[in-house]
Amino acid sequence: MRSTTLYLTDSVNTPILVTDNDGKVIYKNHCAKKCIKSPRLNASINKHINKKACVLSTPSGTVKISTIVNNNSAHKRAFVCRIIQNKNIYYIWIFASSLQIPETEDFDQLHLQKLEGFLKDAFDSLQALDFYANKSSIERYSKISSPFFEAMQYLKYSDNNNEKFKTYRILNSLKEKTLELAKLYNVRIDIDTESVDNTNFYHLPFKSFSSLYIQVLLILLKISSYAPVRIKCSQQAEVFTFELEAAIKPMKSIQNCGFMLFEIASVFPDEYFNIIFIEQFAILKGYKTKYQLTKRDQKLYLTLSFTTSLEETSLVVQDDNIVAANMYFAQLEQTIFAYMDALFKIL
Repeated sequence: MRSTTLYLTDSVNTPILVTDNDGKVIYKNHCAKKCIKSPRLNASINKHINKKACVLSTPSGTVKISTIVNNNSAHKRAFVCRIIQNKNIYYIWIFASSLQIPETEDFDQLHLQKLEGFLKDAFDSLQALDFYANKSSIERYSKISSPFFEAMQYLKYSDNNNEKFKTYRILNSLKEKTLELAKLYNVRIDIDTESVDNTNFYHLPFKSFSSLYIQVLLILLKISSYAPVRIKCSQQAEVFTFELEAAIKPMKSIQNCGFMLFEIASVFPDEYFNIIFIEQFAILKGYKTKYQLTKRDQKLYLTLSFTTSLEETSLVVQDDNIVAANMYFAQLEQTIFAYMDALFKIL
């Protein structure tokens, strides 16, 4: 495997392993080292594969979904992509949490075949890059992001009505957990949710919002060198916006504002692919994105904004007092918190 290709995945907020044809782990990115303790580097992944779990493969065998025994991590299932380089066979394991991947039974052969094509195109374009930390590959954005964007439609779950809850309830839950993690990892995060009305029945998808929220927070913490992050959530009728702001020191100047987040990647190449993934996921889930640069107190602040339309749900469908809804909320909350615990380890 080209060292450049491996380097590009090292800062991605997704656990990635590479094994040889015999199952020996020859590479783990930073996130995998933190979130997936076993198998270790140079060890075999074969004994960690869950033989009881269902394994799906595309017709050509280029992509399959496999499960490992990993009780101490939120990441247990992986898309395993088979690639050939210099006549050698390698397998790239892209791990996902239960927040990010549908149930295995939900995949049919048509979806797997499409996923195979998109991921193959994505890795082919990735390996063709001449991209190092001191260079911007922003002009190649479309070539890289397009196949990944198509693949994400199958990599990511679909929200359903049972996973939509009152906006203020979701925010209160995430706020409490975020402040707990901020204290644990010694980072300062201020969260303002006062502008969100707690009396209406506008609902937000818990899974997709949580996934977007934690990924954006991680990116901002990393590119700001763990400077204080301010989060503000606001709501006007059905329009919901959340903003994250922190002081940054970009490698070079960029436009003061814009609507495409990938423009930020030109000054933070280490987070290039994380920013691509976040932007595409936001678009996929119906969010409009925006960034703004402002100078205050001799510091440069970056604000990332995400706006979406909420769904007004009848009190009969779902309410805080319904026992079944409360139980399901608690189950989702537990899964989301495990995901947040896992990802904060990479800080």
